[in-house]
Formats: sequence, structure tokens, C-alpha cells
Amino acid sequence: LKCHTYMPSLFGPNKNQFHPHRDICISTIERFNEDLKNEIIKRLKDHKNPRCVFVFFEDRIKLTSFASCPEFHTFLDRTRVITEQLRFKEKEAEIVRAPQSKRITLLTKPFGRGTDFKVMDEMVRNNGGPHVIQTFVSFQLSEEIQIRGRTARQGGDGSYSMVLIDQKLKNFVS
Repeated sequence: LKCHTYMPSLFGPNKNQFHPHRDICISTIERFNEDLKNEIIKRLKDHKNPRCVFVFFEDRIKLTSFASCPEFHTFLDRTRVITEQLRFKEKEAEIVRAPQSKRITLLTKPFGRGTDFKVMDEMVRNNGGPHVIQTFVSFQLSEEIQIRGRTARQGGDGSYSMVLIDQKLKNFVS
């Protein structure tokens, strides 16, 4: 096929804020939990009022490891976890609750594709929208684009950043 059809978005230009020089943190394995915690704090307070943060992990083991680390302990009261192990109704309920101000949601990468977080919280909407943090490098660009697309939905604001472990990046260097 040599024919392409392009259709402009019904919602106007994408408002997803991502600046690679500023929004990618390369961490060591020893500092990862501290650096990720600091990125979450920074993004919750990016604007005048708190917003929400979605953190995507490569798998449940990495998510659980971070959620149980001492550096993150003080945030557990405002944190929700969404993994494939939840029953359908639990997943749906957590997805509805996720985009609330001051909320931190930890998710595994399958939820980076097709999960529609509808922002109903005016404080989140008026303060830059949700922020997505990706903690792994995707082997496929389409996966990264999908995860980044969980924010700035349907013409709304949002932002994206990455916190990566330096040793994991060696897999991508030839």
C-alpha cells in the first residue's frame, strides 16, 4: 500500500509536556528508589496545587519492590496499585479513582495501553493534568508512545517523564 490517510485530532493539538533533556533521570540501581520518590514529589507539586501521578513499572515484581521500599513508605496512604492480579471490577474502580489530586497510582506496563483515565477532578485539570512516570525503556517505541498517551487525553493537559536505571540502558547500546 502506498496510500496514507491522515486525520487531525478532534481534540486539537496534543498538550503532553515532555522535554527529554529535562524529563529523563538516569539513576543507579542503588539510588533508583530515592530518585523515583523525588520525581514523584516534584511532579505532585509541579504547579500551585497538587495533581496526580501515574508510575508505570515493567512488571509486578519491580512495582512491589518499589512500593515496599523504606523511601516510599510515607506515601502509602495516598497510593493505589493496579496490576493484572486485580479482578475486573477492582481494576475498573481503581482506574476511576486514579486521576484525583494528591493520588499516586503504581501500575504495570499492560495498563499503559488502552487504559483511559478520565480526569474529573478540577484541581488536577487546572494544575497541569496527570503526570506519567515511566520506569523502564520500552523495546518498542509504540509502547512508550502508548504509556505517554495516558496523560493529556482528549485535549487536556498532562506531562511525562522517565526515571531509568543506568545498568538497564546497556541493553539498548550496541
